[in-house]
Amino acid sequence: MSTTTYPKLVVVVGATGNQGGSVARRFLREGPDRFRVRGLTRDPSSGPARELAALGAEVVRADLNDAGTLGAAFRGASVIFSATNYWEPFFPPGIEASRARAKALGLGGGVREYAGRLELAQGRNIADAAAATVGSLDANGFIASTLSHAGRCSGGRFEELYHFDAKAEVFPYYVREQHPALAAKMSCVQTGYFMTSHRILPDSYFVKMQDGSFEMRFCTDPGSLVPQIDPVADMGNFVYAVYQMSSWCGKEYMAEGTTCTWPEWIAAWSKATGSPAKYRQVSREVMVEACGDEDFGGEITDMYDYASNPGYDGGKTLLRAGDLQKEDTLTKAGLRNDTTRNVLKNVNNEDLPAAGAKTSAGIETTGIAVSSTMQASFGISSVISFYATTIYLPELDPYSIHDRLLIRELNSLRDWPKTSKTLGIKGAVQYSWSNIGFPHDPDLAVQDLEDRTDIDKDNLNIVALSQDVLNVKNRDAEDIADKGTLRTETDAGRTIELFRLNGRHVAKVVIEGVDARQKGVDYKKIKTAKVFERTVETEYQIKKPSLETEHRSGAENVKDDKTFAKMLELVKKCIKQNAFNPYYQAQRDEFAVANKLFRHLKDVDLVMILDSKGNVIMFQCSDAIRQLFNRTMEQAITTDMEVFSTQQAVPTPDMTRHGLHFAQWLVERPDLDFRLPNSDPRLAKSGVYHFGCRFPIGDPDGEGRGTKRGGPCPTKDMRQRLEGSCEHNFHKLRFGALGACTEAVSFFFELLEPEMFAEYVAIVDQVRNFNKFAHFETRKSQEPFAMRALLVNLMTNEHKDHGDWQGGLAGLTVSGSFEGGDLLLRDLGIQIECRPGSVQLLRGRELRHSITRYSGRRFVVVHTNHEAVRRWARRQLGLAITDIGTTPVDSCLEKNQEDFVPEDSYVESSKELFPER
Repeated sequence: MSTTTYPKLVVVVGATGNQGGSVARRFLREGPDRFRVRGLTRDPSSGPARELAALGAEVVRADLNDAGTLGAAFRGASVIFSATNYWEPFFPPGIEASRARAKALGLGGGVREYAGRLELAQGRNIADAAAATVGSLDANGFIASTLSHAGRCSGGRFEELYHFDAKAEVFPYYVREQHPALAAKMSCVQTGYFMTSHRILPDSYFVKMQDGSFEMRFCTDPGSLVPQIDPVADMGNFVYAVYQMSSWCGKEYMAEGTTCTWPEWIAAWSKATGSPAKYRQVSREVMVEACGDEDFGGEITDMYDYASNPGYDGGKTLLRAGDLQKEDTLTKAGLRNDTTRNVLKNVNNEDLPAAGAKTSAGIETTGIAVSSTMQASFGISSVISFYATTIYLPELDPYSIHDRLLIRELNSLRDWPKTSKTLGIKGAVQYSWSNIGFPHDPDLAVQDLEDRTDIDKDNLNIVALSQDVLNVKNRDAEDIADKGTLRTETDAGRTIELFRLNGRHVAKVVIEGVDARQKGVDYKKIKTAKVFERTVETEYQIKKPSLETEHRSGAENVKDDKTFAKMLELVKKCIKQNAFNPYYQAQRDEFAVANKLFRHLKDVDLVMILDSKGNVIMFQCSDAIRQLFNRTMEQAITTDMEVFSTQQAVPTPDMTRHGLHFAQWLVERPDLDFRLPNSDPRLAKSGVYHFGCRFPIGDPDGEGRGTKRGGPCPTKDMRQRLEGSCEHNFHKLRFGALGACTEAVSFFFELLEPEMFAEYVAIVDQVRNFNKFAHFETRKSQEPFAMRALLVNLMTNEHKDHGDWQGGLAGLTVSGSFEGGDLLLRDLGIQIECRPGSVQLLRGRELRHSITRYSGRRFVVVHTNHEAVRRWARRQLGLAITDIGTTPVDSCLEKNQEDFVPEDSYVESSKELFPER
């Protein structure tokens, strides 16, 4: 039987999710003397789980597919809150695996039906486990998050709205039929539309028109009222209030912050943002197409159609927050009015401001039809959430962020100072190498993302991704490829296998005649490189640009000119060696791309390039950030890099190394040239930051020459550049956006090269201990990289990273909103499509690489360790250095990690470059 002994045990299913996390935090607020909160999650080591634990919760691993783990976790509970997740099988890349499973099970409803069956089974497991401990539950101790039963409420018109029916089939119907004792202690809480749903439906919530206005496009009747809720801010308050209504056991509720029509919703958004907007009802077909996926779109469209008739709540009479506030019901429930009103206020106990007043965010509250229930119960939290949709807006224009709230905020600030004389404030100082000042305003801040940067390695989709990556590397394609999908190409020492694996598009490339782990390996000498160079040279000679042909013809006409001959003699005397010309090579690369001479790997999810021994030469996982985290995190990373590079000006690349390449790039992209009067200085930026530790020029062996303490020292971007709010933002960027990028790179690095990854971590530990105040780390443990370069809208021309770890791997994360920017590996004759959110690993020291031209905004984080740092660290550890020697060109130059070394310090002759000539 239930007990009144305190503290009572509250068990929360899905404690790291939106709803479960809100409920857990609300009960924790009551203090450890009243409630002991146990949160169930698949990964107790995740960031949200650790955050809950820090608040005092007991975090326990549990699997909703295993009733046994649930029974042990529920035992002795006074309160159980349940929430299930229908949408997980839709997350990429798991949706392809889900399609395969649905097909294998013969499900006509595809992924939709498969996800519904999975959620139904999980719900029954929860109910069965809760019934086993019903005696310990309080009178109103089982609270389930659910929805209305679309099939029953619509009279059979909606038979495939699975994420509604899968929940309702269990809560309440299965519980009432199978566990009547549990049903007597159960309250079912339906949830309204989440205020954050625009993140997954940007092409329905905000469609940008040619005139700059926006349209909201749903198939819902414009007159239909729909409930709205902020699940994070409001769900915990509502559930805690329901729990106290012990005399109302067995009731059904609607948790909402407000109820309004979609036209009212978009009108309020328009008022808050100042952007013209309206609602337009569209057909089901149009809405499905906007969702981008037939299965996902069908489920979403059915929900919005169902909201018209019979209504989102199924046309049922449900108890709402206002009912909990009524004088008579409060009295009957035996609760004091002031107590329950306090319970139903939002987390910050803020009262709803009067009409026309402004919130703490400076937003008028008159722009939304605020329901009486919202005013009485949830306070201001949902109003803020409603207006805050502008903060999380995805990029509405793929090649511009002018429509983002960031720009609107910046437009409202004071004039941007260019020198310290402008306003006489320290924050306006313009450094000689920075080109431009920044706004002295602390509100332009990087987000604190640290708690969201851990990868849930127990997530079934991530486990499946890991296994697929390992299978591609270690197993023959014919053994793992989906039936009938394998296609093989063999040419010039290169074998390319294209196939699908659990729905993923895979390209596996094997290069003959090379050992990726051999120190000093020369890829340009392999058969693939020689054949590709001959092909390019032949085509280039045949199809020379007309201007070059004209110049050659002119030269022929003046070859007998004595003055010209004297000039030529002087040139030959000054240039005693045929030198590698990077500008000429860039022309050749562009020619090869334009004439489709590279083997273009496009629309591929996994690219694995191996040597004949199975060692990784290059690896890419497209959309990796979204798969390992989520789409919101992918957007947050881009936003933070945009914000930081706006506040702390981007250093201009060293012109002695970039030269004409960078100048030409700004000619092609004038929107990135801050010097032009029409350029927006917040967006006109192209350059590179370097964060980390290295040795100075002339010390390729890491012997400490030229340093005060004899070890690696911080880059200049780690020292004088950062001050005030910029420094504070930098540290949030380190552990937030950069930390997430490090996690993503480390995930694949450790998976594919575990021994090398362990050595990277050991080396960086030495650097960390030596430079305790350098603050280069993005991880508080297991940091594998001592150097990072953040490339902001920069063009990468062909180069090798001569200062990098010999035979090591560099990791790259690519984010932003752009088209183009494909990776070119000239020695392998391969062009790889690189989409935003991709993660790459490559042997950058030995392998030439560059990218194609691109449009849009592109941010690349390069993670690496320098050879000099490695050699120094091995000496500190007492380990021998048996690798090949170094040259002065191998120094840890403060260079773009994707750039060639200075032309005056590194020269390759044509014979060295093209041995087949």
